[in-house]
Amino acid sequence: MDKNPAALRVFLLFMFFCFLVSAVYSKGDAEEPAAPINGEWVLCITAFDTSPLPAGRRLLGDILARDLAGALEDIDRRYRDGEELDYYRNYAWQKAKTAVAKNLGTKRNERDLLLYQGKAGWEYRKLLKAKEVDIAKLEEELKNLESQGPSVAGEPLFKFADSNKNGAWPAPPKAGGEYRFCTTQKADAFLCGTVSEYHGRVLLSLRMYTLYTRSYAWEDDVIFSSEDLNGAMDELSFRLIAAVSDTLPGAITVRVQPEEAMVLINGVYAGQGETPARTFVPGAAEVEVYAEGYSSAAVNTELNSGELAELYINLSPLSRSVFKVDVPGNEGSSVYLGSLYMGTAPLTLDLPRDQYAYISVETPSGETGSAVYRQGGIVRGKAEFVRPSRDAGETLAFTASVPVSPEEKRVNTARRKFYGAYGRLWVALPLSLLTISIAGNYVDAYNYSVTTGAADAGMYNKAVNSNYFTVGAYAVIGLAAADTVFRIIRYLYTSGADAAPIARFPNQEPVIK
Repeated sequence: MDKNPAALRVFLLFMFFCFLVSAVYSKGDAEEPAAPINGEWVLCITAFDTSPLPAGRRLLGDILARDLAGALEDIDRRYRDGEELDYYRNYAWQKAKTAVAKNLGTKRNERDLLLYQGKAGWEYRKLLKAKEVDIAKLEEELKNLESQGPSVAGEPLFKFADSNKNGAWPAPPKAGGEYRFCTTQKADAFLCGTVSEYHGRVLLSLRMYTLYTRSYAWEDDVIFSSEDLNGAMDELSFRLIAAVSDTLPGAITVRVQPEEAMVLINGVYAGQGETPARTFVPGAAEVEVYAEGYSSAAVNTELNSGELAELYINLSPLSRSVFKVDVPGNEGSSVYLGSLYMGTAPLTLDLPRDQYAYISVETPSGETGSAVYRQGGIVRGKAEFVRPSRDAGETLAFTASVPVSPEEKRVNTARRKFYGAYGRLWVALPLSLLTISIAGNYVDAYNYSVTTGAADAGMYNKAVNSNYFTVGAYAVIGLAAADTVFRIIRYLYTSGADAAPIARFPNQEPVIK
């Protein structure tokens, strides 16, 4: 045997390659399961019939169609039942078998015609063998289709027809043309409606034609007034969503302690204490509970189709703070909690510790005071907690003062701005005059050097820059003076405008009010 190492390595590599090739081919062609077909469920919304309405109200049909289309955008999938699945499966099955059978018949005819084409014996046998192979494949494919039908998506994605893009609504079909309309629009169903008047109200009748039933599988109507439009459309949209998605609604009931607690489900008032079962579209639901003197609660839950969700919520009472409100030296002062009058001081209040409360007082002489209370302390305001004695409780003592009127605030603001402008003028004036004096010295020095013949470029540049500083200084003086004049005029105008007017009476001297 040849002991050449190079030849041995080549032989081993060749054997390893043959092993890999045989391993790959031994696996055969892996048959992957066919992907489900018909993965979309398409709905076409047609223009609503508004001919029964007066001409001025026919725009209502387009508004209602847009509202319903906006509600249907929340649908993600259509859940097909057994009857609908069987329809689409049989339809695809028959279509596939028809196509294979047609191809099989064509191949068989081509095989039979080879006998009459006058081909040479060797060529005839070659072509006949190829046709037999094709026919065998088609027969095997037809046999597989006979034993196992195609897989249809049980939860296709929901979408609108292309004709509904950009808010367009095609005209509904005439009676008898519903099936052709669906196939033309490439839709699985279409929605049509009629808007009419009913004793001063609006009657909206909806019908949905489905392709698999070849009939109007869902009908509904609602009567509403213009004031009830939003509520009626919410109710109708809920029923329409259930029909389009083909799901049973989910229900929820809430039991709360204390019984006077207010319950909101998805932002809608549902009742107090124990709420009756309310139906909603399957999906996420938010429950909010509020009660006076208790901590609020918010719970998110998932509603399943055809199931009742029960929630039990016990609210925690808020910690309280009891104290006395008083205005020392001003007995009988009015006490307000926010804008609600509570009584006269001294007055005992019982408030939650972890909530903000705005407390204000007003003395009989018109003086006021206010404070913001939270967590047993004062957040802001002229008040403080005191304990007169060891046995006495805490007292919130207010310091009242005469309230400043809006007119007085405007006058004070105008006066303050005038004083500010006047002060800036007396700061800017000496600094600007000093700058002008220094700049003038540089200019005079340059002029003197010109007469003596000692001028140079450096002195010239300093003189030019000095002129710039002089102009800037005069500008500062002018702006400061103008601001001062404007502020004093503004102050005089504001103080005069808010003064009491003079009342004149016939044959009398002016009287100041």
